[in-house]
Amino acid sequence: MSRIFAVFIALSLPGFAWCQIKVDMPAEVKAQRDAATEKLAKAGLKKTTVVETTDSIVYSTWPEAKAKTLAAGVQKVYESTYKSLKFEKADTLWPGKLTVFFIPERKEFNTFIRLVEQRKPDSTDTSSVQVRGKEPYILVGVETDSKLTDADMTAVVGEAVAEALLNIKAGVTAGAVALPGWITTGFGKLMTLRVDGNATKLAAYKAKVRGLSTKGKAAPLQAADAWAETKTKETDTVAMSVVEFLLFGPDPTKFTKVLSGFKPNDERPKPTLVQALEVADYTPDTLDVAWKAWLAKGK
Repeated sequence: MSRIFAVFIALSLPGFAWCQIKVDMPAEVKAQRDAATEKLAKAGLKKTTVVETTDSIVYSTWPEAKAKTLAAGVQKVYESTYKSLKFEKADTLWPGKLTVFFIPERKEFNTFIRLVEQRKPDSTDTSSVQVRGKEPYILVGVETDSKLTDADMTAVVGEAVAEALLNIKAGVTAGAVALPGWITTGFGKLMTLRVDGNATKLAAYKAKVRGLSTKGKAAPLQAADAWAETKTKETDTVAMSVVEFLLFGPDPTKFTKVLSGFKPNDERPKPTLVQALEVADYTPDTLDVAWKAWLAKGK
């Protein structure tokens, strides 16, 4: 899909620092902006910067310069994810654009959850994905006392955007499909790593995965460690690699097949992971073997 960044133009409106405007604003986008303004007002967020890109409308409590960088990063992740998931040009992901709220201040994030979504915020909440209906949005925050850099926080927002598109591809918003957390987390982190384009980081990630899975290790990790109930500091890394194998490995159709395996039907009203893998002709053991063989080739 051919896309270009729109030109950012400073525009002052009450309560917001509008950084871009389009001459022809589709009705859906105008409705989304109006809805976003209403949500922010309800949460008491009066000093907010908004930047619109080709595919998203990004609202942040960051100042204009940083907000533009954030929005540019979001657009890159969106485009890469769209391409990786092989959406067709005719596919309509949602009306208008995806609204992204980035509220890193914990108190303000909790207020948004409480007053806009009308639920009690959990201390571990860092995002909320609401992509059903005519006003799709994602809300992203960070953990309390987070030491993340601006680049790290931009990556966190990118992960949430990638996960939102993955949910659309899998049909999560259209029915009872429920993707396991390891797939969405692994996918989101993988997309941001690839978009980052940092060769050193990518090489370090590859080397780490090979080291964790090698036979020479006392207790080499298995593909199943990606979805094990007990989480470790390596869980996300393994999940990223297994998702990468399914998505970009010898047979790129495997990932889509696994996603389709989570769609309920009469025979499998509540598909399990094992049943989803069967759609791609895998068992947990054969997936592990194939994944490690792929890693051994330096992939």
